[in-house]
Amino acid sequence: MKRLVSFALTLTAAVASAEPSRLGLSLAWFGENISHPGARVGIEYALAEHAGHALVVGAGLGGWLHAGNTTGLFATADLGYRHTFSRGVLVEGFGQLGWMQGFLGGTAVTRADGVGFESLPLASNPAFIAGGTLGVGYDWSALQAAPLALTFRVSAFDQLPVNTVGQLHLALQLALTWKI
Repeated sequence: MKRLVSFALTLTAAVASAEPSRLGLSLAWFGENISHPGARVGIEYALAEHAGHALVVGAGLGGWLHAGNTTGLFATADLGYRHTFSRGVLVEGFGQLGWMQGFLGGTAVTRADGVGFESLPLASNPAFIAGGTLGVGYDWSALQAAPLALTFRVSAFDQLPVNTVGQLHLALQLALTWKI
C-alpha cells in the first residue's frame, strides 16, 4: 500500500510540473473479451523523451459491462515505451498493475441461518490485475498539426483470484489522446 501511495504522489508531482507536450489525457473505447463494451480514461506523462523514443508512466480508470454476468471496474498504473516515427506513426507497449472490482450481474444468494437463503445486494469479486498492452497509431503532434493521437491497442490482463485461480481477459481499445 505504501508503494501505491508513493507512486500516486510521484505521478501527481510529475503531472503538476509537466511540460505541455509531455502530458496527455486519453479517452478510449474498451472492449473486454472484445465483445463486452466499456470505456477507459487515462492520464500519461513522458518521463523521458529523445528522438521519438519515450518512457511513459500513466494511470487509468475504466470498466465494462458483460450483460447478465459481470460489470467490471478497474484502476491501473501503467509503465511503458512509445516510439513515434517522424511522419507520426507510433508503436507502444505498456505493462500494467491494478485493482479490479467485478460486480455480479445476476442474483447472488447465501445461506441464511443454515435454513434458507437470502439475496446479496451488489455481490462483487475484488481482484488484483496484471497485464500488458501493445498499440499502433498516429500522432498528429509529430507533424505539429494537432495535439492529438489515435491509437489502436490490444490488451491482455490476468485477474487474480477468481475461484482461487486466475482468469485471463483480452481487450481491444481505440484511444484518443489529447496532449496538453
